[in-house]
Amino acid sequence: MTQDAAGNDVVLINTDGGWRYVGRLQVEFDDQGHIVTESITDTTSKVYTATDETAASLWGSLDAAYAEGSKGAIAQELVGSVADLVTAKDGITYGKTDVYLQGERAFVRTEETNLGDLTADANLWYARQVDDTVAVSIKNGGGIREPIGTVFAVAPRVSMSCARHRPTKRRASPRGKSPSWISSHPYASTTRSPSLP
Repeated sequence: MTQDAAGNDVVLINTDGGWRYVGRLQVEFDDQGHIVTESITDTTSKVYTATDETAASLWGSLDAAYAEGSKGAIAQELVGSVADLVTAKDGITYGKTDVYLQGERAFVRTEETNLGDLTADANLWYARQVDDTVAVSIKNGGGIREPIGTVFAVAPRVSMSCARHRPTKRRASPRGKSPSWISSHPYASTTRSPSLP
């Protein structure tokens, strides 16, 4: 909760990206259109994980959550279409890596990273196909949106100091590719800036 320039209450809300969570804000307004802050409670305004378990708990069952003609059924159809597209993209490979490719914002915007080096080298290679006198490629850290690979916590504590980084893991192995192959799915997600070809 914050305030605008006129001193009126303003609610700022956000959830993690990648469709992993759904945020819900339930709020009331007074006759002047101002937020009634007491109407916002942890019971009605919160973040939900985007899982079948959550849908079943909210609707009583999965069948009720995704009943024909419901919003859940429409959402499931859209998600299914996107999942089909992701699966198709995941079957197209560009290369492979045995290391985690660092693309986290805190790193790519403050220091040299292996993913920054890789994409700059790729841009340089491409530029030299057009003009072999090109000598350098400089990479904007903002053009790298996320890493390629997975991060997992090591017991007993779940914190970044205990985290381990692994190369990308494929959900499936179409066409017999090994788990370390980089498909077009993480590549497109990592380089989704319009400044890249």
